[in-house]
Amino acid sequence: MENNNTFEVSSVRYPQVVHMGSDSLRKLGQEAVELGGHRVMVIADKGIVAVGIAETVQDQLKESGLEVYLYSEFKQSPSLEDVNTCAAQAREKKIDLLVGVGGGSSIDVTKSTAILGTNSGNFNDYLGLHNIPKRGLPKILIPTTAGSGSEASQAVVLKDEVDGVKKVAYSRYLMADTVILDPLLTLSMPRTVTVDSGLDALITSIEHYISLGSNPPTDIAALESIRLIAGNLRTAFAYGRNIKARYDMLLGSFFAGASSSAGLGGIHCLCYPLESLFQLTHGRANAVIAPHVLEFNRTSTMTKFSVIAEAMGEKVDTLTLVEASKKAVSAMREILADLGVSTRLRDYNVSRESLSDMAELAVKSGSRLLQTNPRILSIEDAKDIYEKAW
Repeated sequence: MENNNTFEVSSVRYPQVVHMGSDSLRKLGQEAVELGGHRVMVIADKGIVAVGIAETVQDQLKESGLEVYLYSEFKQSPSLEDVNTCAAQAREKKIDLLVGVGGGSSIDVTKSTAILGTNSGNFNDYLGLHNIPKRGLPKILIPTTAGSGSEASQAVVLKDEVDGVKKVAYSRYLMADTVILDPLLTLSMPRTVTVDSGLDALITSIEHYISLGSNPPTDIAALESIRLIAGNLRTAFAYGRNIKARYDMLLGSFFAGASSSAGLGGIHCLCYPLESLFQLTHGRANAVIAPHVLEFNRTSTMTKFSVIAEAMGEKVDTLTLVEASKKAVSAMREILADLGVSTRLRDYNVSRESLSDMAELAVKSGSRLLQTNPRILSIEDAKDIYEKAW
């Protein structure tokens, strides 16, 4: 009997509560009290502290009679060591609730630290799939960028400073208790962060939608993410104080995270050498390689590519399936062009001589990602994609 992936067992999980809309931050104190918080640690990166958002969050908590501590001593790309250090301070202060505010870095540190509030040892012990034995401290996540979608996912990504490789932990216990999506907190986001984080969310959702691990709920979330981000990223870039565009970008990022159980693919696999060897941000590395990998994957699932094109605003009803599928790739190229993002590796000081080594590194280190890519991608395929991108 033919095996149809559509009917295989699959699962999705979501945060318990999501508050959304302008000034939804006002719900923070009430949520913290209902979650049983008394001694609260706010985890925020230094940029969030500098613009005053961390102080605003602390004030909201203090007004509800809670004892509040701030932690911001972690790197832009946080490591396992950062999490273990943060957790040690949380234990010392007998913290019983965590609030993460900022981009994906702040949120991943918060999710990981929460686990160590109730589980012994270091976070290094809990890497991989479903290796966390019990629920951590309650956590409230407040994204201030529209990018990683970590506030809606069961995963964290942290750098291992021993080997320099990014490591993943995935567990139901990494899911948020409460998420607050307040677009007013995103108005100060720099344009470069708007672009890189927005493209990260868009590309992530596209990979979730075409993934071999997708299912009906992840498809719905991923498509809504694509629609929201493709329709609003240009506006958020051109005029960052457009609250409607900022709100839709936040929702789009959230839905990107909500579809994460589908798994990623070749774009995230091939972007890794650009991050590790050439220090591109995660979003920019994804963007540079995205149209080239999408073109490679297009013929494997043309129906889904045509649906993506429509979600990105393309008119496809009069086109053949082949023509419609190509519109998804051209729509991505047009967004990147409008945002001033080059898709040529040479523009990022990547030498042609390095492409073979990059291909081998990408495929060997990203084998897990390639398990859900809709087309088999070999080292030779990766090298060919890099050559076309160079």
